[in-house]
Amino acid sequence: MDLSGSINELGNCLGENNLKLVKRTIEVMNKYNKTIGISMTPNDEELMRTYFDMGINMISAGADFDHIVKGAKTTLANAKKVFSE
Repeated sequence: MDLSGSINELGNCLGENNLKLVKRTIEVMNKYNKTIGISMTPNDEELMRTYFDMGINMISAGADFDHIVKGAKTTLANAKKVFSE
């Protein structure tokens, strides 16, 4: 998002202009044997695969609030099972 916003294409993370810059960054980072990371909000496997296939080797996925909500739903479901037995 930050990069797409910086080139006045906010939200167009997979747009041609944005990906061109990402690919160039990957080239430079690989040249210097550096870790290449990205943070993405969705837990989308296809998007994660796209970035991995491009050469990004550290991916942070998911929003904190999403993990909290999912964890709370799991806890509630487990509690319902226990208390209904």
